Amino acid sequence: MAMNPNRKKFIRGILSGKSRIDAYMEAYGTENRDYASKAASRLLMKNDEVRAELRERLDTALDEAQQMLELEAIDSVKCIVKLRGRSDKDDNVKLRAAQDILDRAGLKPKEQVEHSGDMGVNVAEAIVNGNYYIKTKHN
Repeated sequence: MAMNPNRKKFIRGILSGKSRIDAYMEAYGTENRDYASKAASRLLMKNDEVRAELRERLDTALDEAQQMLELEAIDSVKCIVKLRGRSDKDDNVKLRAAQDILDRAGLKPKEQVEHSGDMGVNVAEAIVNGNYYIKTKHN
């Protein structure tokens, strides 16, 4: 069975960067933000067809973005290596280029991080505020 055109428009809205509420309002033509918030949450949480389509489209977009970044990374590393080897650059520029190469190779020094220890999560609040995500194979 083909997906409802409103649901397709809702998914396109989310993928274009709109909030779930704005995407729902545009797709379904409602002006009631409270209603749109609840309805969009229901679609994202309970509608398997919408979730599957969104997950598939997100996976495709992430795959394409990853491929683009990998191609750009090769050129970037070549540029950094050239910069590091240039005799007309000052030593500070060369040092930063060398550190960047090491960082990208996974040899970055460990950083110390302070944490308050508070790991509390209010699931209901996260859902109502839209602070949740749909799990894809990339996250």
